[in-house]
Amino acid sequence: MAPVLALTDAGGTIIAVTGILVAPAGIWLKKVIWGWPCVRALGYSGIATGFISGLLGVDGGFVVVPALKRATNLPMQSILATSLAVIALISGIGVASAIFLGGMNWPVALPFAAGALIGMLIGRGIADYLAEPELQQGFAVVSMGIAVWMIVWLFWMS
Repeated sequence: MAPVLALTDAGGTIIAVTGILVAPAGIWLKKVIWGWPCVRALGYSGIATGFISGLLGVDGGFVVVPALKRATNLPMQSILATSLAVIALISGIGVASAIFLGGMNWPVALPFAAGALIGMLIGRGIADYLAEPELQQGFAVVSMGIAVWMIVWLFWMS
């Protein structure tokens, strides 16, 4: 429980949520050594993720996954699951805000969410058959592909 309190004191709800989500998995798997380096790394990563999410409207998974890989000894499957849980909480807050402010476009959101759910289930099924290095390489390739696509779109297609 102390890491959660330390993370909360360090700067906010998102960081506390990260601590709450990672702590049980790490304690159960004996893969997270809760010391100040780990707390600090997760805290700063939480701040960066929240900042990027708020500024750009992205989920921040490209910050969470490398941070968890560096700060913990969790297996890649646990890192991805924890990242998705953090993103789901952040997204839930964003959805609630959009609904409250009347900005939710349900005809767009519902089919997109259904497609995302189907894609997630397919990806999860494939991940069960991949070794950890293959998952890391796949994450890196997808991240690089998205970065290249964004650069091309920004400079040549917009």
